[in-house]
Amino acid sequence: MKIFPSVLLLILSTLYETVDGSHFRGGIISWRPLNNTPSGSHASILIHQRYFWNRQWGSFSAPYCDESTVTSQAAIPVGSTMTCLQNCSSSTYTPLSTVMTSTDCDANTLIQSWAGERYDTLSLPLTTSITIGFPSSAWFTSLYIGGGGSWSIVNRLNLAVRPDGYINTSPVTNTLPVVFVPVNTQTVH
Repeated sequence: MKIFPSVLLLILSTLYETVDGSHFRGGIISWRPLNNTPSGSHASILIHQRYFWNRQWGSFSAPYCDESTVTSQAAIPVGSTMTCLQNCSSSTYTPLSTVMTSTDCDANTLIQSWAGERYDTLSLPLTTSITIGFPSSAWFTSLYIGGGGSWSIVNRLNLAVRPDGYINTSPVTNTLPVVFVPVNTQTVH
């Protein structure tokens, strides 16, 4: 599997046991121009955020997700933003909310996840070359390695016009942002 620098996939190695503790389960950020042919000095960019959370956040007093949460497209109450992390001084990027619309709820005893996504459209100068991301804490506490720490989902947004005349775009993946594999077992993903 090739992992592109502008898409961060969180692939976890953990023991097969019920994961307890903190609430974040992984995520993906991608973006693309709405029109990939440059016209003028700005481009409209569609930014896609998709995050996975613990099915029940005790510390956030969030509801316990179920199929009705997904059917009603309830908001996942993430009180944070996706911000500019690098080269921000020359950018017109403004922070985006991370409140998601519910898309999935998995009651599997291992995963226990609540997933959501959101789309935002921004108009940015074609000279934009920044790193955007959603950094926070509350990573799995029972991971074999690295549990309980901080995390960041990061993407490089570079609107440079490519040699073929089109505006750059980020790669997209359809894989899950969290993949469970047993410790000390060779696994191909």
